[in-house]
Amino acid sequence: MSVSVCDCSWYFRGDQVKNLLDRKYSGFRQNYVMELDDTICYCFHISKRKIVNFIRVYQPRRASQLTECGGAGTGCGWCVNYLKRFFAESQAAGMTEELTPEEYAKQRAAYIKAGHGKPAAGAIPLPPETDSN
Repeated sequence: MSVSVCDCSWYFRGDQVKNLLDRKYSGFRQNYVMELDDTICYCFHISKRKIVNFIRVYQPRRASQLTECGGAGTGCGWCVNYLKRFFAESQAAGMTEELTPEEYAKQRAAYIKAGHGKPAAGAIPLPPETDSN
């Protein structure tokens, strides 16, 4: 008798399984917004989860105190506006505009290429340029 490692199909509806797979596998991630484990600070590899937990645990009084979360915002500077948004969101308990991780990375690349910041040593590299033809 063969036993499946995880036969959970009896527990989930078809659309629930699709939603789980969409979030799990990057090939299905075209329209999903940033999740807690997605990177916010590419220079110091800081995830949204780490920033949100830092805000919850340490309750910073100023947005600039988020730099104490692993140095977030002190590299190229791209994520500073997003750190400010997360801080403001925590103060107002509201939601910010959500981007996909791919959109976020592309906007950071444009920011860097425009000469607004220089990534720290060891930062996540810029995504490859794609032809728009």
